Amino acid sequence: MSITRIQFVGWKRIATVVMAAFALWLSMHKALTAQEFWQQTSGPFGGDVKALALDSSGYIYAGTFRGGVFRSIPSGRDASWSSANVGLTNAFVQAFVVHQSGWIIAGTYGGGIFRSTDNGESWQPANAGL
Repeated sequence: MSITRIQFVGWKRIATVVMAAFALWLSMHKALTAQEFWQQTSGPFGGDVKALALDSSGYIYAGTFRGGVFRSIPSGRDASWSSANVGLTNAFVQAFVVHQSGWIIAGTYGGGIFRSTDNGESWQPANAGL
């Protein structure tokens, strides 16, 4: 009768292998899950997107670096983007604030802030008192 000797490699090595396997599984799971919820749209084109906002009417706003504001018309699953820059004098939009009463603030890089009270149809400077 022959006795086979098994050498224990240690808990640290086992823990490392288990953690690596879990990380691989998690990354694959996240990739598959993301594919279920995201789909390619037709834009917005005009610069790197730096900010996103959603208002109570269902409009999605994308603030871009160089292209200003783009707005998506609420249309279910398919988004169509259009430029929404009337009155906006700085195309480097970095942030949005959507107020519950319906107005939107767009913060720009070096150009102050702008306010829209008509779902992004037009923008007015809102820097007084800052």
